[in-house]
Amino acid sequence: MNASYLIVVGVDGSEGGHRALEWAAAAAATRGGAVQAVIAWSWDGTTFGPLIATNPQEAAQRSSQLLDRQIQTHIDRRGSHLPIAGQVIEGRPADVLTRAARSANLLVLGSHKIVNHRGLGRPVGGW
Repeated sequence: MNASYLIVVGVDGSEGGHRALEWAAAAAATRGGAVQAVIAWSWDGTTFGPLIATNPQEAAQRSSQLLDRQIQTHIDRRGSHLPIAGQVIEGRPADVLTRAARSANLLVLGSHKIVNHRGLGRPVGGW
């Protein structure tokens, strides 16, 4: 492993997050680097993203399980020759990923679709 080349990737259980992890792993493999998969979580007393939690500890636990599943799915498909570490951090995703990426060479994010009132999707940040 090239400890001097680190790719941080945001993972959230979505298809876009899965594709981001796949891409990050492939990019790290070509550079002999490592991947730090990061999931951000928060709990406001109602729901947590795609997961419903009844308390902050449950939200953190479910986030950890989701991250573990995403990493394991990648390993099952591609093998385990590449170091992939997981990190569960409380906070807003933009803040969490920005902090995590400070020590990385590259930050990789997936894309989500926003559906407008006509039901047409577009990538976030573009038309």
